[in-house]
Amino acid sequence: MSEENVEVAASKRPRKLTKEVEGTTITLDVVSVGTKLVFSLDQFNDDIQQKLSMYGISQKLGDAAAGKDGQEAVDAIQKVADGLIAGDWTIRAPAAAKVTKAQINDNLSNMSEKEQVAAKALLAKLGISV
Repeated sequence: MSEENVEVAASKRPRKLTKEVEGTTITLDVVSVGTKLVFSLDQFNDDIQQKLSMYGISQKLGDAAAGKDGQEAVDAIQKVADGLIAGDWTIRAPAAAKVTKAQINDNLSNMSEKEQVAAKALLAKLGISV
């Protein structure tokens, strides 16, 4: 059984919906009213099943490119598609490269004092202290 819960951190709005998928059946629980809705794939005609399938592929592959552009997006989409073709639903695109404070400090040290002051001021406005 695969379970996917839509959860939101306590500091944000409360969870409104939970989803549970078992085989070709999905149960949606509207938490605020305690109503559970159950749908099975075979309830839908072939045309709708085909459209749902293509929608799912579109979402899964599109999510792989989220926050990426150009060749990075192409590579992420292809990686996820290759994983799906190989039967791996859990395949994920690599996360975007992260920048460490050490890298920022190294780059700052290569700047003039005036550039360092300006860069540090901009970073501070973004909430990044170096």
